[in-house]
Amino acid sequence: MHISELESAQEEIQRHVSALRDLLESSTSAMAIYGRDQKLKFYNFAFTALWKLDETWLDTEPTYGEVLEVLREKRKLPEQANFKAFKQQQQKLFTALIAPEEEFFYRPDGKTLRVIAIPHALGGILFAYEDVTDRLALERSYNTLIAVQRETLDNLHEGIVVFGENWRLRLCNPVFHTIWKLTGDFTSGEPHVRDVMERCRELFVTENWPEMVDNLLARFQQRQFFKVRFERTDGSVIDCQSVPLPDGATLLSFIDVTDSTLVERSLRERTEALEAADRLKTEFLANMSYELRSPLTSISGFAEMLAREYAGALNERQKEYVDGVYQSSQQLASLITDIIDLATIEAGYLKLSLAPFNLRAALENCVSLLSEQLKGQHLTATIVIAEGTEHMVADEVRVKQIIMNLITNAIRVTKARRTIFIETLALSDAIRLTVRDDGAGIDPAKRAHLFDPFFRGVSGQGSDAALGLSLVKRFVELHGGTITIESEEANGTAIHCTFPLPTDHVMI
Repeated sequence: MHISELESAQEEIQRHVSALRDLLESSTSAMAIYGRDQKLKFYNFAFTALWKLDETWLDTEPTYGEVLEVLREKRKLPEQANFKAFKQQQQKLFTALIAPEEEFFYRPDGKTLRVIAIPHALGGILFAYEDVTDRLALERSYNTLIAVQRETLDNLHEGIVVFGENWRLRLCNPVFHTIWKLTGDFTSGEPHVRDVMERCRELFVTENWPEMVDNLLARFQQRQFFKVRFERTDGSVIDCQSVPLPDGATLLSFIDVTDSTLVERSLRERTEALEAADRLKTEFLANMSYELRSPLTSISGFAEMLAREYAGALNERQKEYVDGVYQSSQQLASLITDIIDLATIEAGYLKLSLAPFNLRAALENCVSLLSEQLKGQHLTATIVIAEGTEHMVADEVRVKQIIMNLITNAIRVTKARRTIFIETLALSDAIRLTVRDDGAGIDPAKRAHLFDPFFRGVSGQGSDAALGLSLVKRFVELHGGTITIESEEANGTAIHCTFPLPTDHVMI
C-alpha cells in the first residue's frame, strides 16, 4: 500500500516536471536548469538560440562552470578583469542562493541580458535570460525625449500647463509660475484646475466669479481649439490658447501681450485723434469757405458796379483801384471754390455725374471764358481734336474745370506772343487730354510736388500758389484716370490727363 502511494506520488511529480518542461520549452526567454551537482539538466530552444551552443554537447550535461568557460571563449559573457573570481561568484549561487536574484550581463557585442537566478524546487538553480537591449535603448530614447521636452518647455517664453483627463495638473513650466504667480510646491501636488484658478482669483477681473469659472471650464471641456484674452487686475494682458491633446489631456499656453497691447492701443488712439483732426480740418475749411463766399460776393458785386460807373464817373486812378479790387475778389472767389471742392473730395462727398458730351464744344467754351486773360498776356490757344475724340463720357463740369485750371497754369508760365496747345488723342481704352505750353519748363526736383496743394510753381511768386493743379489731379483720379508730366527746362511743359473709357470701377 505504501509502495503504491509512493509510486503515485512519483508519477504526480513526474507529471508536474513534464508540464514545467513543456512550459519552459515554449517560453521565448532562454531557460536553463542546473541540478545540485551544477550539471545542466534542462535547456530550451531559446537558450541554444541565444548562446549559439551545440545541442549535442549540451545533452552531455556539462557543469555550470564548463558552460561559463565555453561562453567566455565565444565572447558571450561580459568582459571581466578577473574571470576566475567572476566564475567562483557565479558557482557560489548554488550554495548561497535563497531567493531569486537579478543582474545584467553587458556583452561585448553590445547586447544587454537580464539574468534571473531562481532556486529550483528539486534543488539546483533555474536561470532565465532575457535580451533587453531594445527595451533599454527605447527607455534611453524615451528618457532623452522627456528631458529634451522638459528643457524645451522650461526655456519657452510662453507659459505652458497640461491638465489630464481628470483636470489635474500634470506638468507646467517656470513661465507659467511667473505669469500666474504660483509656486513649484503648489503645482507639484497636481492640483485640480479649479484649485489653480482659485489660487489665481485675485488676478481676474469679474463680478461673478463662480459663473466665470464655470463658463471657462465648460469651454475647456469641449476639447476644441480656442483663444481667450484676460485683462487682469494688475494691468497686464494675457492671451490664452487651449489645445486638446490626443490622450485626452488639454494643453493651455499663456503669453504676456501687455506691451504689444499698449502699443496697439496707443496707435489706435493716435489714429483716431488724427482722423478727428482731419475731419475737423475738413469741416473747418468747408464752413469757412462758405462763410467767406457771402461777403466776397458783395465786394465783387459792388466793385463791378463801381467799375461800370453805375454810381458816377471815376477818374483813371479810381478806375485802377476799383479794377484791382475786382480782380482780387475774383481770384479769391476762385480760390475759395477750389478749397470747397478739395474739402468735398477729401471728405468723400464729391460724386461724378457721368454722361456723354461734345468735347470740342467744351474745350472751345473753356478757351472763350479765358479769352480776356489770353489777350492780356498776348497769347493764343489752339485746339487740336484727334479723330474719335469728338465726344467722351465723363463729368462735363469737372472736365471743364480741369481744362480751365491747366490753361490758367499755362498762361502764368508762357511768354508773350506764344501759343498754348490743347490736344486730344484716342487710345485703345482711353482718351487723353493734353495742355502744352512753351514756358521755362519745370525743374525735376519740383516736378514731384507740382500737384501738392498750394505748391509754388516756376516763378515762385505768390500768384503761383494755388489749388488748381491739385484739384486737376484729384478730378482725373476720380474718373479712374492718370495724370503725367513731360517737361524740359527752357522747352516748355505738357500735362497729359488720361480718362479711361467708362467701366464699373468709375465712381458714379
